[in-house]
Amino acid sequence: MIKKFMRRLVCVSILCSSMIGLGCGSAQPARSAISTLVRSDPPPRLELLRKALSARHSSALPSHAHIKKIDESERGLMWLGLYGNPLNIRVRALSVLGELSSDDSLQMLLQSVGMAKRPSLKAAALRALKGRLAGLSPTDPRRAQIIAIARQAAHSSDRRIAESVRALGEIAPELREIAPKLREIDLPSDDIKSSE
Repeated sequence: MIKKFMRRLVCVSILCSSMIGLGCGSAQPARSAISTLVRSDPPPRLELLRKALSARHSSALPSHAHIKKIDESERGLMWLGLYGNPLNIRVRALSVLGELSSDDSLQMLLQSVGMAKRPSLKAAALRALKGRLAGLSPTDPRRAQIIAIARQAAHSSDRRIAESVRALGEIAPELREIAPKLREIDLPSDDIKSSE
C-alpha cells in the first residue's frame, strides 16, 4: 500500500514539475488547456470527432490528417481522452494526440500515463508518446519528462504497459536498461481460446 502511494506521489510530482517546466521563461505561468476541460462543457464539433473515432475496426478509422481538419480537434481529442465513452474512444483519442505536436497534447499524454487507472489508457498514452519521443533531441527537457514517466510505468505488471515501455526503449537508450525486466513479465495473452 505504501509502495503504491509512493509511486503515485512520484508521478504527481513529475507531472507538476513538468507542467511548471513548460511555462519557464514567461512572466506568468502558462494556463494549460487540460485545466480548462470540464465534463459538463464539451468542445464544439465533438460529435464529429467521436463519430470519426468510433469506426468498428481500427483499419476503418480516418487518417490523422482528416481528424486534424476538424475545428478545435486537439481540444476535442483531449476532452475525449479524459471523458470519452466508451473506453475505445478514449484509447483512440489518446493515440491521435500523439500525432499532434503541442505542449498541451504532450501534457495530456503524460497525465494519462501517470494518473489513468485503466491499463489500456496508460498503454495507449505510452504508445502515443513513442511518436513524440522520436522527434525530440536528447537535450530537450520534454524528452526527460517522457523518460521519467515511462520509468514509473515500467513498474506495472500489466503486459500492455510493459510492451509500450519496451517500444519506447527502441528509441530511447535510457530505457534499454529496464528492457530485460520487462521481458520477464509473462502474463497470459488476451486471445480468446475456443473450447472445442
